[in-house]
Amino acid sequence: MLRAGLCDVIAKFLEMESALQGLHENFNRSVSSPLYWPALSTLESRLDDEKSGKLFPISFQFPSFSVALTVTTYWSNMMVLHNQLGHVYHKLETLTKTCEDGSLPALSSVQASYDEGGRKWEIMAKNICQSVEYLSQDHMGSLGPLAVLSFLSGCYSCFGNAAGDWSREMHWISDSMLQAKRRLHFPTGNFLTW
Repeated sequence: MLRAGLCDVIAKFLEMESALQGLHENFNRSVSSPLYWPALSTLESRLDDEKSGKLFPISFQFPSFSVALTVTTYWSNMMVLHNQLGHVYHKLETLTKTCEDGSLPALSSVQASYDEGGRKWEIMAKNICQSVEYLSQDHMGSLGPLAVLSFLSGCYSCFGNAAGDWSREMHWISDSMLQAKRRLHFPTGNFLTW
């Protein structure tokens, strides 16, 4: 019963992924320029040093704030979806090698889908972090820092919820959120600061 339920959850996640990809493709067709492009980052971080370099040496630039917001929202949704998909897949993997109900995806097809983009959540989280410089520009007013806080809180949760050592990324996110809060004159004492 649990195996079938987990397979059903995975099938729903894959449906959501397909719907999100369709929306993203439609949006991409509606914009006459590239949605984003890479540029060398000018953001300074106390985590940057000669030995390890910049954590995010590339930042993304966008044709407008609305495009940045739409693309980053897409990345944020895909990040959460794939982060959770990984957890469900690993739970299922510990229980069984196949689904009992033939109408649900077989584990082999789920595994192929997961393995194909198994770290997709990480790519999406890093894309969001690489958008912070654009969103933090002064002319964005309070909208940029509010977007930064929203998106980075999701990144912080996903990195904190994933296997591996993501302490450098989490400290970078914490610093970036602290800067956004200061710009908004929000209280800065919380669990994210170090």
